[in-house]
Amino acid sequence: FPTRRSSDLLSLIDFRQSPRETSRAPPPTFPESETMTDKTWSALLSDEYRQLFDVIVKEIAPFVDVDSYPQAIARVDMILRGIPVDQDNRLLRAALLAKRAELHMESDDLESAEEDVRHAIHNGMRHASVYALSGWVQYSQDQPEKARAAFDKALEADADLVDALTGRALVLQDLDELDLARADLTHAIHCDNGNATLYNMRGEVYVRLGDMDQALRDLRDRKSTRLNSSHHAHL
Repeated sequence: FPTRRSSDLLSLIDFRQSPRETSRAPPPTFPESETMTDKTWSALLSDEYRQLFDVIVKEIAPFVDVDSYPQAIARVDMILRGIPVDQDNRLLRAALLAKRAELHMESDDLESAEEDVRHAIHNGMRHASVYALSGWVQYSQDQPEKARAAFDKALEADADLVDALTGRALVLQDLDELDLARADLTHAIHCDNGNATLYNMRGEVYVRLGDMDQALRDLRDRKSTRLNSSHHAHL
């Protein structure tokens, strides 16, 4: 259970306001491959602060579920204002900045997302998923070289992070480094061979490489993967 110190921070969270009463934000507009599911940067926190971070994430989840990103951001803002700016709370604040960066990105406020993720990394959130988030922010701002550097850092920390592999593959396609893009997507497929989108992405790379046989093979594999996913979903 949270200690007295973290319980004091928990008191900042107001559970009374219903997110159903708020307006919906516009849906996010990001590449189809951008799943952003591997959010494990809380592993850098102590057990005490990880519990607190998880409580905060669950508390804003109803806002996120209805795409009310401004309301989720406002709640994180309120919590951050109540957390002391000191060494003891530095990583917790950094984790929340990374979470707020994710929310800003979903609401298409890329400048705010870039600022938050930069401060999160500076303050200790040097985790593969945070570097990957930085890469997606840079990619969404048409900064391919910066995005590539961020994805490189993510993959140095976790070579099998599919989110970073797909992001870097898109950057490499933009830079016309198609063989490297194909290699990243092949690696991603080995890590997540049930992801039909990855086959589609690699098939597009094969088309650009002029290898239509491989492109058609990936198209068949994509269809097979989707059929298998649909079958399992109905079991």
